[in-house]
Amino acid sequence: MFLTALAMAGGNYILQISGNVYEEETQIPLGGRSVWISIERTGTFPGYYAELQTNDDGFVFAVIEIPKDVESGTVHTEIEDCNGQIVVDEQVFSEEDAFVHFSIPVCDESFVLCNADFFYQAIITDVPKSYSYFFTDQSQGSGDIFFWNFGDGTTSTEKNVTHSYQFAGEYKVCHSIATEDGSCADTIYQTIVIDSILNHDCGVTFEPVYFSGLTAGFQAYTESPYPTIFEWDFGDGTTGMGAFVMHTFPEEGEYTVTVTGEDTQFCTDSYQLEIVVSDTLEPCEAWFVAVEDTTNPFHFSFFDMSNGDIAFWHWDFGDGNYSELQNPEHGYSLNGNYNVTLSVEDTANQCSSYVTRVVVVDYDPECVADFEFELDSLSSRRNHYHFENKSIIEFPGEITWDFGDGEQIVTWQTNHIYDVGGTYDVTLNITDRFGYCNETVQKQLTTPEYMNIGGYLFNGDFPINNPYPEGDTAIAYLYRKLTDGLHLVDTMEFYEYGYYYFTWLLKGEYIVKSKLMDESAHFGSFFPVYYPSALKWQEAEFLEVSAHIYDCNTTLVGMEAMESGPGYISGRIVKDGSGTRSYDPVNILLYSEDNDALLYDVTDEYGFFTFENIPYGCYNVVAESTGDFSLPANVCLDQSNPGAEDIEIEIHEEDVTGIGEDISPAWKKIFVFPVPAQATLNISFESTEHNRASISVLNFAGQVVYQEDYTFTRGLNRHQIPVEDLSSGIYVLKITTPANGEAFVSKFIRD
Repeated sequence: MFLTALAMAGGNYILQISGNVYEEETQIPLGGRSVWISIERTGTFPGYYAELQTNDDGFVFAVIEIPKDVESGTVHTEIEDCNGQIVVDEQVFSEEDAFVHFSIPVCDESFVLCNADFFYQAIITDVPKSYSYFFTDQSQGSGDIFFWNFGDGTTSTEKNVTHSYQFAGEYKVCHSIATEDGSCADTIYQTIVIDSILNHDCGVTFEPVYFSGLTAGFQAYTESPYPTIFEWDFGDGTTGMGAFVMHTFPEEGEYTVTVTGEDTQFCTDSYQLEIVVSDTLEPCEAWFVAVEDTTNPFHFSFFDMSNGDIAFWHWDFGDGNYSELQNPEHGYSLNGNYNVTLSVEDTANQCSSYVTRVVVVDYDPECVADFEFELDSLSSRRNHYHFENKSIIEFPGEITWDFGDGEQIVTWQTNHIYDVGGTYDVTLNITDRFGYCNETVQKQLTTPEYMNIGGYLFNGDFPINNPYPEGDTAIAYLYRKLTDGLHLVDTMEFYEYGYYYFTWLLKGEYIVKSKLMDESAHFGSFFPVYYPSALKWQEAEFLEVSAHIYDCNTTLVGMEAMESGPGYISGRIVKDGSGTRSYDPVNILLYSEDNDALLYDVTDEYGFFTFENIPYGCYNVVAESTGDFSLPANVCLDQSNPGAEDIEIEIHEEDVTGIGEDISPAWKKIFVFPVPAQATLNISFESTEHNRASISVLNFAGQVVYQEDYTFTRGLNRHQIPVEDLSSGIYVLKITTPANGEAFVSKFIRD
């Protein structure tokens, strides 16, 4: 502060220099890099030369006093790249434009990033209890050795692999990557829930598969992928249960046999067939059943169901192929109707018999290639896209993605990061396993532009900690305005010299909130403020971020010195008039009757606040919760009424005055608190139905660090997530309901 004051007193001005250094291919910030900054000397200016080191975010900052008579000059920046070449940047400054920022990409062979990550997707089939999944490596870095442990006792060393589980359930999947030279290795674990839930029909049929006199055997079938219970009515006053039943009729004749099937999803269907039975027993009678392979429409299993003491079997499959096995398998190469004949011989009774049945192969798949893509705005990487395959194909074969930047991958759906922004033609080609489907679709994708913003926190005319620390430090919160309100997207402690910055922001409207941290020397002397110097978020100036902004300076507002008095005010906050106590820390502002800001308090873990030892008078008590609305409480204190207790201030997500923007989020009744969280993160919400949700916590590398399934009920739900084992930082909370595809995503701080 002394240097700044001296500069102003002497008529000089302050030049502020900042910059980012990042790896040119991965665009990841490079920390610990030397940056040489110089300014040529003039008659009154001795010149400037310094070697600075980038911090972990690849950021450098410098403040230089410039004589008033130096009307303009050039900041010369040099960085050495991996080839020993000097990368140069030059920026012109003047007293009117005394802020210089550079952003320099360089190659860096020493930079090794090796973060394991993966994505998994169910392979959709109509097969009952099908638990096949495709696992895709999504690791960052130069790993070339891969290892999978699927949590069911099986492993793989492929990079991308298809794995089939035998049973539904919960499995802990481990994925490891490493380099051959041992310079890098990493492992990630994800707990996944395997559940074969498909939309389905439950068409029920049956056929007679065995006759011996008055005894017959019946086999039931269903199109449902779920477990099904079959009940039989044999038309003779008796019943049975099971997918396969044997039944002896009381006498010869014609009977109406009915089967009814009901699956676990309450789908019910019935089927009837007229059956003729006779007690005349033939020495031998040929009969068989053909069962189509549910994973291959050209492959059939044939089961001999003949009567008699059969010794020899001869099969003619109707396509020029034969077999002498009792229960053979056979695969056809083309669609068609095939007359399959089984001939049998009973040598003991010197009996022979044959039967011919038609096997129909009719594979005519629906084949439509389609996909959707979405930018991952919560990712720590720029240009990180999710690609969802929306294709319609019954038996997927090779699924190939071409992202238009020279990279291809074979998988059902995937993620992709574009190293360089631009417009790309993304192509998806799908084929089936049998050569009947080959479709291609192409869509164009244009990556967004990312911006940086930054600024100072001023105490009067001087930034805090500028240029010498005075025992103060601060924290800044960045909120983004979306259709459903304000969302906290980033938080950072101030850089040295009282400067903050937020990087890699998408275009949009933002507001910045700043406050001194508890350990600051002047903590308790200033209010938390919004840019540029507002105490309430409704009075904050929205930043329209469409380009880099480096002068988002905010000025602190000091609290007035109040005389001590015998008065006191205490109360609590509630949400939406429900009477439920809020556990979110909320700033409570105390205003005079002339609307002058006097004091503020922060609610405790139960939502209570207190102002003590204040003089008599009239006050307005205001709850300041970013993005929420409330009405102030008016209180007057005097000798006959020295204190006001049990004041309740209602906080609403919508403007209770009827003035302002229409904020109607899809998850209107969901609350996440406290923020910052320490031991537990609380979720509270209302639901109109019973449903199942998947709750995940992701770090900013996109890795799942916590996951659980949660069944919520109709009405008010409360749930706690343990976060005490997480390191300090910003995390993403994601709640999804697989049944209807709804999702809730929010960021929270682990303090």
